[in-house]
Amino acid sequence: MNFRTLSTRSNSSHGDLRFLTYIGPIALFVGSMVLWQLVLQPLHQLWRAQFWVSAECTITKSEAERKQFSKSSNYRPSITYRYLANNAEQVSERYDFFEASGNINWAQRIAAAYPVGTRQPCYYDPARPHEAVLVREVSDSWFWIRPLVAVVFMTAGVLMLRAGLASTRAKKSATEAGANPPVAISPNDRQPSNELQNLANQSARQPANPGLSTADGDSVQGGNARTDLVIVPTPYPERYNWQPFAGPQQLAPTITRTGAVLGTGFAALFWNGLISFFVWGIIDDQAWFMLLFLTPFILVGLGLIGGFFYTLLALFNPRVQIALSEGAPETGETIDIAWEVLGRTSRIREFQITAIGEEQATYTRGTDTVTEKHPFQTLEICRLTNPEEIRFGTATLQIPFDAMHSHSGNRNKISWSLKVHGKIPLFPDIWEQYEFRVLPRGVR
Repeated sequence: MNFRTLSTRSNSSHGDLRFLTYIGPIALFVGSMVLWQLVLQPLHQLWRAQFWVSAECTITKSEAERKQFSKSSNYRPSITYRYLANNAEQVSERYDFFEASGNINWAQRIAAAYPVGTRQPCYYDPARPHEAVLVREVSDSWFWIRPLVAVVFMTAGVLMLRAGLASTRAKKSATEAGANPPVAISPNDRQPSNELQNLANQSARQPANPGLSTADGDSVQGGNARTDLVIVPTPYPERYNWQPFAGPQQLAPTITRTGAVLGTGFAALFWNGLISFFVWGIIDDQAWFMLLFLTPFILVGLGLIGGFFYTLLALFNPRVQIALSEGAPETGETIDIAWEVLGRTSRIREFQITAIGEEQATYTRGTDTVTEKHPFQTLEICRLTNPEEIRFGTATLQIPFDAMHSHSGNRNKISWSLKVHGKIPLFPDIWEQYEFRVLPRGVR
């Protein structure tokens, strides 16, 4: 089969993520500062204030004031008061510990609760009488947004730092691999102390093939090639070890239904919680033009909510179990597939299992890193409508001789999977994917 792979689009460039080792610490630092300045420090001051001395103060100023250096409609209550501490008059302007701000109506409502000339309770630090506060509780109703923002920045920083370090290690491994090219070894020679021993010994007994495949998928052609040689990379990467997947295998879904519910639920909660903060502020200010600007973001949030309920309903679909007679078949090999559907199969109008061979390539396009996927092989295994045949059945799958085997590289990946689709009227369909390994011919 002839097809144009994605990797031919960019032979020299690939996704280099080493720059994330510089951006990650910055995001981690920003998140840490947000966590300390806007969350931990105010909470610590709030805890200390629980032990402060209560006093009676006189309000001398109370108004809504626009935040300094702010050109938007952000206001906060500006309240000044006098109080007696340790036989000395003190003056303070602190309303709370959280420095919250909002629209003018919110600020005026708080200021109106402290009219000028009235006497109100306040609390001061006996060790530092000049430190006082009117409210010693969490007065900011949107306080929970602060730790959420901090966690997002810190998580993003850790993930970027991890990806950058992984890219650095991959680049170093690629450089070392270039300095140590693949070598031909004989089964009679001394082998590396890993699973390659069986691979070499078994491959040496195979009849001569038109070409041998390396663990990286490179083909070594030649009609007079020695059959007692196996081409392996030096050093041998652990990710090419296929032995744990050999033999009869029951496959596990790539993404579990519970994981899909949790993932979409977290995304919907985070996105809509963040957007609602701006929406309520716009409604209070009656800035309807800004609401039009936020409309696309609101629609995305509604889509995430719909996706959450879609995956939640999918939890109640019949469950599919897939088993293979050989979990790591070779190209050209025929294997048996068995499936069992647990639940009400009468709800399923059509049941289909398809084997998909897919290539994933990561490369650079200008200044962007692009990852594309391209299915190069589609093999329909079964398409059923009878509930009894859907409930349990078997079929055979032959991997084409000229198909590409599974491969995982730094910028390219070849994967094989079984995709299950069950059509259910007026309800979310069954969508499951089960990945398995395909080996080069002659390695077992």
